[in-house]
Amino acid sequence: MKKVLAIAFASALLVQVSCRKDDEQIVVPKGEYGNGYLITNEGNFGTPNASIDFISNALSGMESEIYKAKNNEDLGDVLQSVTFSGDDAYLVVNNSNKVVVANRYTMEKKAQITEEIASPRYAAFANNQLYVTNSAYGGAQFVSVYNQAHELVKKIDFTMTVEEIHTVGGQVFVQNASFGNGNQYSFINPSDNTITGTYSVPEGNIVNSRVYEGKLYLLVNGTANAYIHQVETNGSIAKTYTISGMTNAKNLDIENGNFFFTAGNMIYKNAMDMETITPSEFITVQDNSWSTLYGFEVIGDKVFTSDAKGFTEASEVTVYSAGDGSVLKTLTAGMGTSGFYQNN
Repeated sequence: MKKVLAIAFASALLVQVSCRKDDEQIVVPKGEYGNGYLITNEGNFGTPNASIDFISNALSGMESEIYKAKNNEDLGDVLQSVTFSGDDAYLVVNNSNKVVVANRYTMEKKAQITEEIASPRYAAFANNQLYVTNSAYGGAQFVSVYNQAHELVKKIDFTMTVEEIHTVGGQVFVQNASFGNGNQYSFINPSDNTITGTYSVPEGNIVNSRVYEGKLYLLVNGTANAYIHQVETNGSIAKTYTISGMTNAKNLDIENGNFFFTAGNMIYKNAMDMETITPSEFITVQDNSWSTLYGFEVIGDKVFTSDAKGFTEASEVTVYSAGDGSVLKTLTAGMGTSGFYQNN
């Protein structure tokens, strides 16, 4: 009788487990740094103390300097940005003049690109090619293109600044403006790597650019208002949102049908359904001069911010709810925290 009951119990348990497996999809991390967020720290200019931290999706179990821990070497001098391609992370290290390729889930270094890399800023992928903007202060401005073997394909020279770069509509967008100066943008055809056109916004200077649901948006500060332009790949402006009475907007991000942007120590959140935007105050952060909101990113239901503390001490990172603005977590990161990346 006991054997019969045991068999029956085991069968029932098997059915329950099978149903649970059918109903639930358990996401298994591809490495110790999967299912979480990468926090990137620029480090001090002229010092090779750039670093990467990791925190889980639940905002627990933070690990510091994960690249150095895995590779037993410093990452370099000023980690400007990170771009993903498959399981790889492309770490753009500005003042070390290199792009480091590492497994995004383990941080194990795989390659390093230095040919035609000079003060690199941002990277993007199109047509199985890597595009890197290079912008030396007072010097050469160009986009370097590499194949899948990380071999140089072409150097595309520009006469104006090259900064943020995105892939949109099968084209490569290049922002020809930096630090709130400049009003131009260009497109590159990835099939032959030629510049198809350079265009200007109607008024003001481009602050930053974002791609959301396959569409490109530019944040622009004008003389009386700020603007968010939705731009087509032929250079034309398809739609303009006017941010009334604001001329110092920064850090445009877009998530869940909402525009997020900052000004001073304030974070604003406005729905995308109105073309005239009255800035809606959402979160007020502690003011710390120029290093306030040095890092800003909206990822899903979370708003990540950093105070770089003037690059004199470790940065303070605060994570807010993107729904109601409540504080979810405050933590200490590396020197000069500027980037946050989902790493699932």
